[in-house]
Amino acid sequence: MVPYVTKLYSGSVSGLVGAGGNAGSVIFGLGFRSLSYRQAFIMMGCIVIASSGLSAFINIPLYAGLLWGKDNHSVIKSRERFLERRAREKELRSRYAAGEDVAAAVDPTSASRATEDEQHVS
Repeated sequence: MVPYVTKLYSGSVSGLVGAGGNAGSVIFGLGFRSLSYRQAFIMMGCIVIASSGLSAFINIPLYAGLLWGKDNHSVIKSRERFLERRAREKELRSRYAAGEDVAAAVDPTSASRATEDEQHVS
C-alpha cells in the first residue's frame, strides 16, 4: 500500500503501517498471555483470515483491483520509464566512480567528436 500513496503523505502512512505492526504484536502477545495457546492461535488465525478477506476490497486508483477495475497503461509505462532512467543513472554513477568516461555513455556523439579532435591534433 505505501508505495501507492502520494509522496506528500508517504511518511505518515509508513508510520501508521509500522505502528499497526506494533499494535498487532501487542494484541497477539496479550492473547498468548491471557488465553490458552489453542485459543490464541485460533484468534490469530481468525484475524489473519479476516484481514486477508478485506484486502480484496482495496482500491488503488489507476490500478486494477483483485475483483474489479482496470489498469491505466500510461501510468504503468511512465513508472517503467522512471525505473529505467533511475537504473541508467545508477549505472552512470558507478561508472563515474570507477573512473570511466561517462560522457560517451550519456552522449554517444561526444565520443566520436573526441576521436575527431584527436585525429586533428596528430
